[in-house]
Amino acid sequence: MPKSLPLSHRIGRNRHVLALRQERVLTLVETEAKVSSVALDSGFASLSAFYEAFTKEHKQSPAEYRRQSQRSNPFLAFHAQP
Repeated sequence: MPKSLPLSHRIGRNRHVLALRQERVLTLVETEAKVSSVALDSGFASLSAFYEAFTKEHKQSPAEYRRQSQRSNPFLAFHAQP
């Protein structure tokens, strides 16, 4: 990101990028993909950075979110069964 942009614009852009990542993450977390794959596929540099951002945003871990999504969506719950 160019340093010539005002700090307020750089912060706004960073928040926008994070929001886009989070949107993609929610879609991927609802699949059976491994959480580590979701993290890296969503552009996070590490699994710990992903967990920290996800937990801060959603107040629960990705695994907890996935379980909750499966319980509230009969289609996902059916397809998550072994």
